Amino acid sequence: MVIPLRLSAGQKPVDLTPNKTSISVWVLGKFAEQNLYTNQSQAITNLSDFTIDSLCNSATEGGSNVKVAMIWQTGNNQDNVLDPGEKALLIVNFTNKPEAYDVIKVEVRVTVGAALTVERTVPPSLTQQVVDLG
Repeated sequence: MVIPLRLSAGQKPVDLTPNKTSISVWVLGKFAEQNLYTNQSQAITNLSDFTIDSLCNSATEGGSNVKVAMIWQTGNNQDNVLDPGEKALLIVNFTNKPEAYDVIKVEVRVTVGAALTVERTVPPSLTQQVVDLG
């Protein structure tokens, strides 16, 4: 699951440093994983260092059900602060594929400001490699 993150117009920078930002993931009625973003290796600020293997193995940590990583898109200034004009992608990697109609809830809680909560329902059929859940 990929969740794009950017600032709303006129907002102040947000620190997305691991251990300062808390990321929690729930599959309602099945499991909940909290405080998944705890290691600096989960904040990937240099895309030239990024590989799928690093994302699935060393760059992600967390509980037994899900792992997370933050990938900063090109144009960032190599820090963990989301500045105006920057964009980051929150990657949620499930160890077991969610099933049809599962409700997935992801919460990003930062030190200053409101939490961001994204809730989506898995469609009944995942026949496409990429599905936009809105």
